Order: sequence, then C-alpha cells, then structure tokens
Amino acid sequence: MNTVRAKQFLARTAGILRCMQAKVDRTDGKLVEQDIAARRQEALVGLEFAKHVDRIQSALDSTKSNLSLDQWCRHTCGCDIGTMRRRKRLYKHWREYEVKRRELGACGQTGLLFALSLVRDDPPETGMNRQGSPVRRYSGTSLNRFSLSRCQLITGDALTELCKIPAKSVNTIVTSPPYWPAKRAYGGTGIGFEAQLPDYLAAVAAVLRAARMALRDDGTLWLCVDDSYQDGNLLFIPSQLGMAMQHDGWICRSEVIWSKKGGGRPDPVKNRPIKEHEKVLMFSKQRNGYHYDADPIRSPLSRPYSTPGKRKPGIYRRDFDRTERVWANPMGRPAGSVWEIVPASYRGSHAATMPPELVRRCLAVSCPDNGLVLDCFGGAGTTALVALTLGHRAISIEINPLYTAEARRRIATEIGSRREPQLLAAD
Repeated sequence: MNTVRAKQFLARTAGILRCMQAKVDRTDGKLVEQDIAARRQEALVGLEFAKHVDRIQSALDSTKSNLSLDQWCRHTCGCDIGTMRRRKRLYKHWREYEVKRRELGACGQTGLLFALSLVRDDPPETGMNRQGSPVRRYSGTSLNRFSLSRCQLITGDALTELCKIPAKSVNTIVTSPPYWPAKRAYGGTGIGFEAQLPDYLAAVAAVLRAARMALRDDGTLWLCVDDSYQDGNLLFIPSQLGMAMQHDGWICRSEVIWSKKGGGRPDPVKNRPIKEHEKVLMFSKQRNGYHYDADPIRSPLSRPYSTPGKRKPGIYRRDFDRTERVWANPMGRPAGSVWEIVPASYRGSHAATMPPELVRRCLAVSCPDNGLVLDCFGGAGTTALVALTLGHRAISIEINPLYTAEARRRIATEIGSRREPQLLAAD
C-alpha cells in the first residue's frame, strides 16, 4: 500500500468510524434500561473496526506517521484500542446479549449490563439480588457519574418542610407513610400514633396535599400503604386513604399489589389466611400527559405471538394476514399490577424499609433522566439511595434525626464513598 493510498484509506475509515461514534454519543447517556440503541451502534463500530484493523495497521506503517493503533483509535473515535476490542467482542456476543435481554428478569436489565461490561472501561460490577434482578455496585472511578451532593436529607416535620420546596419542581414522589397503628418508633408522637383511624387518614392526606404542590403537572406519586386489623376487622386503609386523596384532586391511575413471595415477617394467625402483600397506589395530577415509560419493567416474552388462521386481532397490528409468528414487542409485554418482590433484608435500626427493587420499578417508569425524586417520609433513605444510583437527584424528609443520620451513612457506604459522607446535604 503506497503512502497516498494509505492516507486516503485512513481518512475514509476515520470518517466512517467518527460518524458511527457520533450515533453512539447521541443515543448514550440514558438510563441503563433505555440504551439498547447505543449498545447496538457500538457493536457495529466494533464490526467496522474488526473488518479493517489489519489494513489500518498496514496503512499506519506505510505513512510512517509514528502513530500506534491505540493512538489512532484515540484520535479517531476518542477511545483506546481496548474499548475497540470490547466493542468487537460485543458484536461477536450480540446473540447472547439479545437472549439475556429477552429472557432474564427486570426487563432484560441483566442483558444490558452484560453489554456494558463488554464496551465500558469501568463497567459496573453486577450481581443478582434475591428477586433475580441485577444489583449495580459502582467502583470509586465510576462514582463521578453522579454526585452525592445531589441528595438532600432533611430532618423535620414533613408538612412544614414540604412548603419550602419550590412549587412544581419534583418529577416523582415515592414514599411510604408510617403505618397505623404505629409500627415505627417515633417517641410515641406523630403520624401513626393517632387515637382514631380518621385522624390518621387526615394527617397523611394533609402531607400528601402539600407534596402535591411540589409535584410537577406531569409527575406521579407512588404510595406504599399497608393495611391493619382492629378488633379482628380488616380496615381497608389503602382504599380509604386513596379515596381521601381523590377528594383532594389526586387521580388514582393504578393499584399495584406488592407480593412478598412468602418473605417478610411471619403473620402469627391461625383463623385466617396470612397476609403476604401490601398495596402501592399510583397517583397523578392529570388524567393524561404525565410521564410514564412502560419499557423498563416489561415482562419478557417466552414465545412469539402467532395468529395464523384466526379472526381475532393480533397484538402485532401490521400482520393483517395473520400468517407470521412475530414478537408483539421485543421488550416484552407491559408489566402487570402484581409485583413479586421479596422484602429487603435491611440490617439497620429502621424496621420498615421498602425494598430497593420496589422503588427502582417506580422510578424506572415514571422519572425522566436527571429527575428530582422526593420521599416525604424518608426513613432510612431507600428512595434517595435508589434515585442516586439511577442518576437522579433526591430529597428525603424524615422527622427522626437518628434515621436521617442512618440514611446519610447508608447512602455514603452503599454508593462507595465512606470517606465523603459530608457531601450529602442535610438539614
């Protein structure tokens, strides 16, 4: 290869790779659950590089540019040769990636994380939690993807502190009020210690009424509420609270059953079925137009949808002849209203923490990138912790200063910044 031809080849190849890299940059930077397009484009970059790598090396030798292959990659695509090789491996394992994305839980998050592990310099270490969903742990080098200062932990009365939050600034609220009768220790006062159930319902509704002022018009509220018995009689607390909130203008869009799959504290009863679920109510401020992305929590399909010879309409509307076996949606079917999640095995002093997977699902569908998440009954900071790991900002309000301090330590430890707990804004 002569010098002129070598230079022309390198220029043409560099242009192609730069164009493909630009597509990666446009589609990347989103939540892990949403970056399938970027992964596909990176695989194509790897394929293009693999096809021409030998000629690229030969051309570099011919031009006597004194550039190594690694230096050429950095100059052309802004990445080193190791990243290019991982992209090549991603293309080689693309079928395995797609199988994992389709078959494994949490809408194929594990498959996406597998793809990231092939193409990133500092991929998140992944494991599986008890629900079979991926758990992300970040190393110190990747901690700069989000700042712990993006989390504000506030000690105070929720009704008072909510009035200080700017109106219509919060994207998503995920919270769980103290249950009635009180199951959390707050010194015998506050929400949950009311003598009568109507007083408890009014107190919680008042806090959520103030939270509604802070919520954007396109925002949503996810409220986890347990039920109770009094004199052997089921009180229907979630339903009563939901109706009280509807009187305040909330629109209840869904009732999700959180099935604990036999986990949690045992229910010591012998004269009725034991209770293995709680309810999560989804509210919005308007009937339409609120943010909701169904893809991150879709259930993977086990087989293609087929309707040959049948008259009833198929899910895939464009298959008018009903002659093909097709995937209704490659991401799976929409999530149902029963979520099977084992309760969290939290070892702190707070006795009623929400499982992180429950919070993750709520945020995955209802909070846009870099959103602001609010928990007006913050507890041990589960909502704030999950919000930070997903790249959001968070405000957590808790009346008990001991729990605020516990949440600060927990977030700093689990994210990996034991040395910098002061970065968490408090009070």
